[in-house]
Amino acid sequence: MRIRDIDPSLASRPKLDSGVSIRARSLADRHLEDLTPGEIAFCLRQGIAVPAVMDRAIHLLASQPFVEAELYPGDLLGAAIHAETKGWLNSDQSSALRAIRSAADEDESADSGGVVLTVEDSEKILEVFCVKYGFCLTPEWYDRLANAPPDSAKAYVDAAILAYGLDPEGVDQRMRSEMQDVVRQAVERTRIAGAEPKR
Repeated sequence: MRIRDIDPSLASRPKLDSGVSIRARSLADRHLEDLTPGEIAFCLRQGIAVPAVMDRAIHLLASQPFVEAELYPGDLLGAAIHAETKGWLNSDQSSALRAIRSAADEDESADSGGVVLTVEDSEKILEVFCVKYGFCLTPEWYDRLANAPPDSAKAYVDAAILAYGLDPEGVDQRMRSEMQDVVRQAVERTRIAGAEPKR
């Protein structure tokens, strides 16, 4: 079944020239069963055909909670959590997501970070993101990124933007690049100081 048939409201969305709008329109004629994990995550972040798409997400997450959809390990789970906070899931899907999150919490030792950063440096980055760029995260996401940062500057910044509830492709790209530089500079300072990688 095509996404436009599942979610007729997609046709009435503003036809803007932004990356998010263009990508949303490109999914209209895609069949649900053909969506990639990245497209599933995008739909969950943007509220597109969520009930049907979430069933696909649950199937993927049940076997691998930290599956990397397109940005960083765990981004599909983050997109699903975003959809739940928006109230887009039905009760069965919310229950399934809670079970998946519980299993993921028990597997906190999963490979989720390779950036050479101390917790202190990571916290400084998140403070800059909040004070300078306005991306002030919830305590849960703040702790997750501070203690287990993604493995590249791009993935780190995109994780913070997603955690805030926005799509990285839809924000000001110059700002996104500046935020990546903040991470790179922190990594370089940590390397110069001879700090050990966070494990």
